[in-house]
Amino acid sequence: MKVLWQAAAHLLAYPDERFWRRLPLIREAAAPYFAPFLDRVAKLGAGELAAHYVETFDLDRRCCLLVEPPLSSFPKDGTVITVRPPRTDPVEPWVAALNWPALAACVSKGDPRAYNAEGPYYGMYQFSVPMWKVVGGPGLPSDWPEEEQTYRAQLLYQHVAGRWQGQWPTCGARLFTRP
Repeated sequence: MKVLWQAAAHLLAYPDERFWRRLPLIREAAAPYFAPFLDRVAKLGAGELAAHYVETFDLDRRCCLLVEPPLSSFPKDGTVITVRPPRTDPVEPWVAALNWPALAACVSKGDPRAYNAEGPYYGMYQFSVPMWKVVGGPGLPSDWPEEEQTYRAQLLYQHVAGRWQGQWPTCGARLFTRP
């Protein structure tokens, strides 16, 4: 388990020469646990990965990722490691109670990796990159799990003060249907 924690810490570091030198060793030791990330790293070049790192971890924009449990702890075997952006803004209970699964089903068939080249729009709520950034989302919406996309969609709903028609003109009314 200690090897996994070391691998996670290394993968969260800036992708410098040391990162690239150790990557084959990490792939060999921890591939089953970090396969999606390792596959993404393989597709990106050094420059793209460095740019993505800066975009994600730029502390001045308050988008540093949270790791739970902290990397400094040594949890029991089998503990799930969660990495997510900080959630600094609360979602109002009445906003959380809207029918978000119905909206996602209408907008993207509920696919968190959905892509529409017309915007382009990404994820299960079809965010444009500028709108994703407005609500504090790092990277692309489709890079994050459903829970994170729903949280950011709820923040967007609050940000536009309930004027959902501009964001989801075709499907927004589904928010008010019964689950």
